[in-house]
Amino acid sequence: MKVLMFHSDYRQPGGETKSVHAEVAHLRRRGLEVELAQLEALSNVGVVDAVDKVLTGRRAFVDGLATIRGFRPDVIHIQNIWPGWGHGLLRAVSESGIPWVQTLRNYRWTCLSANHFRAGKACFDCTQSSTAVAGLRHGCYRGSKAASTALMLHDANIRAIRKRRPNGAPRSVIVLSESMRDYFTSASSENLNFRVKYNCLEDEPRPLPVQQRNGLVCIGRLEREKGFDLAIAGWCALTQKPRLHIVGDGELAPLAQQVQREHPELVTWHPQLPHHDTLNLLASSSLSINLPRWQEPFGRVALESIALGVPVVHSGRGALSEVVGPGGWAAALHRGDVADVLQRALIDAEWKSADAREHYLANFSADATTRQLHKIYVEAISDADSLRMDAR
Repeated sequence: MKVLMFHSDYRQPGGETKSVHAEVAHLRRRGLEVELAQLEALSNVGVVDAVDKVLTGRRAFVDGLATIRGFRPDVIHIQNIWPGWGHGLLRAVSESGIPWVQTLRNYRWTCLSANHFRAGKACFDCTQSSTAVAGLRHGCYRGSKAASTALMLHDANIRAIRKRRPNGAPRSVIVLSESMRDYFTSASSENLNFRVKYNCLEDEPRPLPVQQRNGLVCIGRLEREKGFDLAIAGWCALTQKPRLHIVGDGELAPLAQQVQREHPELVTWHPQLPHHDTLNLLASSSLSINLPRWQEPFGRVALESIALGVPVVHSGRGALSEVVGPGGWAAALHRGDVADVLQRALIDAEWKSADAREHYLANFSADATTRQLHKIYVEAISDADSLRMDAR
């Protein structure tokens, strides 16, 4: 089977791109011929290019169609298309007549900022990014009304393609969790086939013996929506404070600096750390803290944690309870409960480790997730073939 995958990276590559690369690697190991057409995000885009991307999509249409005709895939898999490819790519896919599927890795379809989070709390004022008047009024995309207007127009073009063009809608819309499927099924007014396919890791991690682990680790963007301030507040409230490693950077970096300055013997902040070193640090920790306030679509750090047998103290938002399963504890989003759960988790972390690892192997192994993705491709091709036969 030949699979052509399209993906557009963000200005700051993150977990979504790692997950795309993991899918490509495991599909190839399974024997599929996979071509990845990935565009890197540009920090500066000229006016002409910006107008083309939002209004006409001509360049992406031409480049996308050339790529499709050159590779001649059996199925096309669309990952992120914004900001690099844009709606012009979907017109090319529609024009090709080749069956295709699309993965939603965030809430971009229903929210301009892709996270349903604004002013420090959850926000569901918008239910379609193509008609997101409230998001436009608040300038939810990059804090700019102009940029929000551009994205809203772009997404209106995408919705029109799905509803009006032959082969304009994907055979399946792949989401990362049951919680995402439940949300989009209720939010969407279109008759779309939502399928769950969990993220996987490119390389199988090797857990350390629990006797070689100690302390806590907090990994991710240092932002309010990620709950970094809650993690620090909970740790500070502990009577007996364990070792704490902080990995990441962001708007709450001053808080990381402050807690490191106040507890230099216990706290180490790593603003930038290679992914391999981050995994080694995670593997040597007794607990991982992951407390987002937003509805987490999946939770890659949580996945990496349970893969290493490291239990997770989490917020239970979005898919986190689904991903962590019996391998951790949910905490209410206030300082007192976070501290109480951390205290209990530090005592029970050793015996929770086996639960975390077993949950990972049963649900998120590369073999299980790749088989599911391959099945979705086969069904998309079969569905398209059936429609062609009916048309005759």
